[in-house]
Amino acid sequence: MLFSTSFVSILFLTESCHQRDFDLKMQTAASIARQTIALALERFGDGNKLEGDFPWSKESVDRLVDDDTEFDELKANLRIIEAVEEQLQQMLASASEASRKLREAFVTRANRDAFRNLPDEILAIILEMALGDSKSPWITNGFAGNFSLVSRHFHKVVLSMPVFWSKITSPPFRVAKATLFASRAVSPTISFSIKGVSVHGDSTEASELVRVLGMYQLAVSVSARIQRLALHFRASDWPHFKQILGACEHVSLPSLSEFKLTSPNGDLGSRIASICRNWEMPSLQKLLLRDVLPELPNSTLPQIKTLFLEANRNCSPAHMLQAEADYWATDEISEFLISLVSVEHLRIALQIVDGLEPYEDSPVMESVKTLDLRLQNTEAASSPCILHFIDFPSIESFKVELGMKDFEDLNAVLDNLQFITPPTSVTNVTVGIGREYDDSESASPVYIIGDWCERFGDVKSFKLESKRDNAHGLFAFASPFDALDVVDEEGSVMSGSAVEGVPFADAWRRPRRKVVFDTEDKVTFVDEDLSDTDSDFDF
Repeated sequence: MLFSTSFVSILFLTESCHQRDFDLKMQTAASIARQTIALALERFGDGNKLEGDFPWSKESVDRLVDDDTEFDELKANLRIIEAVEEQLQQMLASASEASRKLREAFVTRANRDAFRNLPDEILAIILEMALGDSKSPWITNGFAGNFSLVSRHFHKVVLSMPVFWSKITSPPFRVAKATLFASRAVSPTISFSIKGVSVHGDSTEASELVRVLGMYQLAVSVSARIQRLALHFRASDWPHFKQILGACEHVSLPSLSEFKLTSPNGDLGSRIASICRNWEMPSLQKLLLRDVLPELPNSTLPQIKTLFLEANRNCSPAHMLQAEADYWATDEISEFLISLVSVEHLRIALQIVDGLEPYEDSPVMESVKTLDLRLQNTEAASSPCILHFIDFPSIESFKVELGMKDFEDLNAVLDNLQFITPPTSVTNVTVGIGREYDDSESASPVYIIGDWCERFGDVKSFKLESKRDNAHGLFAFASPFDALDVVDEEGSVMSGSAVEGVPFADAWRRPRRKVVFDTEDKVTFVDEDLSDTDSDFDF
């Protein structure tokens, strides 16, 4: 046992000596490596170009690895070159990291300086491209605020760009803010919208009247720069209509290309129809009307190329048949339509229940090329419609949207869409079918199913299924799936809201999609982003 212990001690001492020798040799190798690297660096001239060969050039290495080289010498040279390699790798890693950080700082500083030095005209183009084709005044105003906070340069450029200040809507704008925006929108690109008197929150009828009259006066003062104008009348506006008319009875709108005028019903619509009788609108081409048939100047009538007209949609058939019902009669609508002799694009949503028979000599709208007809419910779709009263002999594109309770009525409804002149010129047809307009605020079928499922408590799996071979709805063939499984992993109770949200779960990340099939059965998906709309102008 004593011998063994002594032997182990001797072995330990021997290994310690070898370790010290190894450490010494490594220190010597490291020192020689530093000298070698220093010598190699001296080979670089002033132009950062290599002059001569490195100490570890091909010829030098060939001599070191010659078969005549002693083993110990070969071993020592290997340690030296490994030390050189290790030190160079450390230097390279450190230099690379420093280079990366310096490059990032340089690019950031260069971009910042480049933006600072960009001409205002170039920066304005960039900012307008970033804004895109946004319709929503909320999005536009948000961009303006955010861009203005970037720097003084950005702030100055944004203030000079009318595109950021040209959407003026009241409410929410008060007169002071609308005036500020109008002062910055110096080109004729203003979209101006005024909603009528509406008492809510801390407002009063008096304060609302001040707002409305102030907005009309502001509109008149900047009328030369208004490109789009929307006037939304409310029932509470009628007592003050003379004051409103006095503020804008004679107006020149040389740049106005689009005019929207809405009323809650035909009775008020007929009373305010004279508001634009004396206006000068030499550039007007697009009209959007809801329950108003405005008295337009004779010079304006031939200019209109696009007309969107909605009338009587909020009247029930029973109400419309009453003696003093506030709706537009068919002959009034027809007379207005045929006065627009140049309309090419017509979208019309009417409810006709006044019992008027189709004319023997039907008026003709020869100019209409695109006709978009919207029939809000089964009764309206089964009754006489505008096709029975006006002849459209030249239409090339026809679209019909039907609101229906029961698809069993579809055959009769489509048979009712009879043209006075056979539509042989039509090359494009679109058919849309959905719920009745009157039911648009009611619970969706998917919600009703989910609400019914609550009685089962904690349902773990739920399936929505549509059979393509016997389904009544259009979505049976248009939908990308036949069945939808809803799996509950959190133990929550199935409800109407939970189930209704399933088909729209990805709506924020992916817009609505249109599928196009060509003659070779190839499918193209087209994304349509419908979230960015302007509620003041878009129906």
